Amino acid sequence: MIARNKLIVVRRYIANEIDNLNKVQNEISVFSPTIGEEPSSVEIRASASMLVDFYKGVEKIFEKIARNIDQQLPKGEFWHSELLRQMSQEFGSARPPIVTQALSKRLDEYLRFRHLARNVYGFHLQWERIKPLLVSFDDVFTEFSKCVTEFLNFLDNLISATQK
Repeated sequence: MIARNKLIVVRRYIANEIDNLNKVQNEISVFSPTIGEEPSSVEIRASASMLVDFYKGVEKIFEKIARNIDQQLPKGEFWHSELLRQMSQEFGSARPPIVTQALSKRLDEYLRFRHLARNVYGFHLQWERIKPLLVSFDDVFTEFSKCVTEFLNFLDNLISATQK
């Protein structure tokens, strides 16, 4: 059984990251170029940066859960993909899946884009690669937020159970 204090710290961390992701969502909704228009190179770079920030926040939540709840963070060259897979599965009796298999597949697109965006010069980024991620962003973010809220409720129940 994980200590109550540790559960509280994990819960607070995740809630804080969700607040940060809400700010990213707001930035994307306010700044994103109109989908039908050809954006400038600065708009492409800014959009890419915000999408990278989104997945960075998602992964921070996943890492916190893996380290503190699962007590097992994947290692190796493909650890980012393995972490995403780990979060879409039940982890013994420690926790339910954090995200659905379907959401995991959608998040994988953001993970792969983050890898691309971090490894090329910004002027090489293509609008055709960014545009679909922006189009689906609100749905993905809403679904992710719902899944994380369900996990926070799970943590609340664990925290309450450790008081008894």
